[in-house]
Amino acid sequence: MTNNSDNEIDLSKETVDLSAKGEKEPKSSSGSGSMPILDAGSEFAGYQIIRKIAHGAMGVVYLAEDPKLRRKVALKVILTGPGMQATDDQVSRFLREAQSIAKLRHKRIVPVYEVNTFENCHYFTMEYIEGPTLEQYLLKNEITAAKAIEIVLAIAEGLQEAHEKGVVHRDIKPANIIMQNGESPMITDFGLAKILEHEQKITMTGSMLGTPCYMSPEQARGDSDLDYRSDIFSLGVLLYEMITEKL
Repeated sequence: MTNNSDNEIDLSKETVDLSAKGEKEPKSSSGSGSMPILDAGSEFAGYQIIRKIAHGAMGVVYLAEDPKLRRKVALKVILTGPGMQATDDQVSRFLREAQSIAKLRHKRIVPVYEVNTFENCHYFTMEYIEGPTLEQYLLKNEITAAKAIEIVLAIAEGLQEAHEKGVVHRDIKPANIIMQNGESPMITDFGLAKILEHEQKITMTGSMLGTPCYMSPEQARGDSDLDYRSDIFSLGVLLYEMITEKL
């Protein structure tokens, strides 16, 4: 995850889940506790919390320190409402994100370190990447068409690794790309990822998951048989946005 400014990143406004209306309230998972409130200086699962750096539809991400290894990590904790337990669906999606990343080993993908639970709360840790998101980078930098192509080709390298391992990201957008040290793009946030070889039918036909502006038509329709071509479409939208400064 990323370190860019004093303001945390709000991804909840970017990603939508428009499921079919009229569904029953989801059942709470008996084995999942409510999300803890973590302040700077507090401790969670042996990690020292430094500050909150991002939050979205699936979880909250903190900058933390591993005192044993003396390194900073991005600690992601499953997101629930105040005093509420995570539902089975939330837990499944959260663990699927960690499992998706764990399958991948590539310089363009932020790696996962640990997946675990602490006081019945699910969490996982990732490498902490210094640098702005591509979204923040584009706001502060004018880029040429050649630079835009360079960035997209680098992202495509990471996506190729994911696709070859049967993982579809489903939410490629500037906010989910970190520019390591302001230069090298890395893919993060696999919260909506789909593992093709054993998809668990968490996303039902007719529901839409993702960020509308970057979605392929198939993803916008809520097609259940989505594959890697949807990520390529999103990458094309990203390239168009960088070159034209329009979306």
